[in-house]
Parts: sequence; C-alpha cells; structure tokens
Amino acid sequence: EKALGNGYPISAIITTSDFEDKCSSSELYYAQSHQLDPLGAAVAKKVVKVFEEDAIIERSQSTIFELNKFFKSLNYGFIEEVRSIGMIFALNLKDYKNIRTEKLVVKLKNELLNVGVLVGYNVGQGLLRLLPPLTMETEEIQFLKEKMINVFGKI
Repeated sequence: EKALGNGYPISAIITTSDFEDKCSSSELYYAQSHQLDPLGAAVAKKVVKVFEEDAIIERSQSTIFELNKFFKSLNYGFIEEVRSIGMIFALNLKDYKNIRTEKLVVKLKNELLNVGVLVGYNVGQGLLRLLPPLTMETEEIQFLKEKMINVFGKI
C-alpha cells in the first residue's frame, strides 16, 4: 500500500487470529525482497503516527463528501456512471455525439493533463480514474472542479 509507506514500498495485512493460525500451520510460503525490512517497518510506523496525530482520515471525510457530490453533479451526456470508494473515483464514459468512448477517454485524459489535472484511465473500459490525495486542500479541490468543468464543457 503506497499510503502506508508514504511512497516507500510496503504492504500489510489485517486479518483475524483464526486465519493467521491457518496460514501459520499450512505449507503457505511467501517471500519478497524486502520481507521483514526494518526500514519499511519504521517508515510505516511513522506514517501511521502522522495519520493519527494529524487526523488525516477524519479530515478527509469532508473532502470525500464534497468530491463525491461534485462528480455526481456533473451533467454531461458522455458520463454514464460515477462510482467511488473513499478517495478513489471513477467516471464511466460512453459514446457521445460522434466520438467513440475510447477516443473520448484519451481526449479527456490528455486535455485534463494539459491543464494540470492528472487522471488515470482505461480505454477498454471507458474509464477515467481520479485518486486525489487524502490531504487535498480547499484550493486544490476548487482547482480540480474548475479545470474539469472547463475541459468537459468543451466536448
């Protein structure tokens, strides 16, 4: 999980003790290059501490609500569906006017990038993905909204 390591590659699993016992008593074996890495553990510990001290998860709830409301309010004929979970947002697109979905996805991705908005995309699924940071500030939210409205309005 990138958030856990603040960019440093580390992962963690949260499970039940019953599941842990089953894994420990089986032939299951997993290894990776940074397994049991003390640096990764120290990084993760510090990141969790900062998340707790700065109440990042709690503070992000209003951002999640605001962005969800904004994305769902986008009333453009090429948006088929808006989905989200936490700070992960997906806009499913569809054919619009004479533009096929595949071309529309690439066009919007490129136009948004040109104005400073980085989005992920999947041409085959007709999907734009936005994964804004949990620490997104009010000015950044406004910037995102303005740029998306401007770009989408030109289609």
